[in-house]
Amino acid sequence: MEAQTMKKITVGIDLKTLSRREFLGTVLKGGIATTGALMLPWDLALAQTKLQVGTMKIGDLSPFFIAQEKGFFKDAGLDINVTAMVGGAAIQPALASGALNIGWSNVVSVYQGYLEGFDYRFIANGAINRRGTNDVFGFQVAVDSPIKSAKELNGKTVAVNTLSNIMQAACAHWIDNNGGDSSKVKWVEVPFPQMEAALVSKNIDAFGAVEPFVKGVGPPSGRNCPEAPDRILFLQ
Repeated sequence: MEAQTMKKITVGIDLKTLSRREFLGTVLKGGIATTGALMLPWDLALAQTKLQVGTMKIGDLSPFFIAQEKGFFKDAGLDINVTAMVGGAAIQPALASGALNIGWSNVVSVYQGYLEGFDYRFIANGAINRRGTNDVFGFQVAVDSPIKSAKELNGKTVAVNTLSNIMQAACAHWIDNNGGDSSKVKWVEVPFPQMEAALVSKNIDAFGAVEPFVKGVGPPSGRNCPEAPDRILFLQ
């Protein structure tokens, strides 16, 4: 079998040379991709007046929503119509179909789409997750749950926002590297805003999420497993 050569995606705005306002004003001309990114089809990469943008209501996108609230996009001549979606796995197909001009996504969804033949222009830096006490990822169990380790998740039901995507990969990585077996976990799909209720009602045993759906889930609803999940997604 002949070896296949994957085409390299080239990206690049020199963020060090741009002010924040200049960056927003040139948002359609280039960028970089990290754990999350704003992207659009290559053939739609020219400046447009009206834009359909697919997003998620998560902490990673706070700068985007602040910029929208402050009128930065309007000042740059952009009419932004925002559609909140369940995750990158849903945003990528909408982008490919033309329903969206720009979409927020993650490296897993982007890579899956690229393997299917869809090309992207990365236009803006997303979010880089680093090790530390202020991690945006979290793995929650009920406050009265007997589960105290990854091993005890074997045979349990764990929710993520979309299956076969970045959150499931992160949670599975943590489970497998902390004494558990992710192949023995029953994975189910639950939107981030509905996870706490599912945990309280005992429909699930645990869930993996990002802010603001981590720190907001405390007693009497749930507790965060220490150092979970591992931070595995880095593109620098």
